[in-house]
Amino acid sequence: MLTYLQRTILPLEDIHSVEVYAPLKGRRCSFLLAYEKAEGNLLSDLDAELAVKHNGSRKVMTARQWLIRREKFLAKYYVEWRGGGWWTKTKPNKQHCALIWWGASPTPERLKDWLRRERETMLLRWSMEEVPF
Repeated sequence: MLTYLQRTILPLEDIHSVEVYAPLKGRRCSFLLAYEKAEGNLLSDLDAELAVKHNGSRKVMTARQWLIRREKFLAKYYVEWRGGGWWTKTKPNKQHCALIWWGASPTPERLKDWLRRERETMLLRWSMEEVPF
């Protein structure tokens, strides 16, 4: 049986949007690469093997093993960052973005609202730009 953390994964689209609006420097985590390889659906086949090349090494694990690895990382990270803020004034801070790369957010509703506002702002900017013909 899957735990709550294993069942609640941010949609891949939201993770990619955060990468656009609040880019992180550095490398993407291996979990995100596996999540992309599963096309955003790790829960559909828990025994499916997902091979990922990360930092020069190749990791092959089942979807279930990736979820367990994710849960261990999140449990450790939440404890280490306990009491810290997850947001700057306008966007998720780097600690929050690290969790987002692992498909988690301590404030998922606020994150969804922020992404919606960022998308609307971006569309408004594009609509106000002159298109040269």
